[in-house]
Amino acid sequence: MILNNTIEVKLTFNFLAWSLHFVEPIIEINNISHKKNWGKHYFNLSPGKHSLKVYFSYNGQSKRAYKEICFDISAGEALKICYHVFPFLQPTIKLLK
Repeated sequence: MILNNTIEVKLTFNFLAWSLHFVEPIIEINNISHKKNWGKHYFNLSPGKHSLKVYFSYNGQSKRAYKEICFDISAGEALKICYHVFPFLQPTIKLLK
């Protein structure tokens, strides 16, 4: 359940990229890093503009599958953001309201 002024960030990968199961993604919100596991994570934010980046370290690359999204959150609003990694393709990041 998402509460007001909260974002839900869902981190997933395609089953063909099974080795990512052993990688810890990093979610950066307004340049503050949060090391997380794959799955859903919730963050309370103040109303206004925010920047969210997702990436992970893999095979010596520190910002592999980097994606960024900027968004506005209003007072009382709840948002969902989905990040998905596909093997051999660029990852996707989507804002759902």
